[in-house]
Amino acid sequence: MEAYEKEIPLKEVLMNTKEVTDAFSEQEIDNMLDPHNYVGLAPVFVDRVVDKYSKN
Repeated sequence: MEAYEKEIPLKEVLMNTKEVTDAFSEQEIDNMLDPHNYVGLAPVFVDRVVDKYSKN
């Protein structure tokens, strides 16, 4: 909520939160904030749908 309310990047809030920086390195935080790491199987499902309907 702080990032949203202050209109600042979430990473900035996380890097200024001692509990977070005590538990995670900046690299780990960057990794967690990278969308490629949390979209799960969405790209696979999109490819399947596109493949299925592009043949029709």
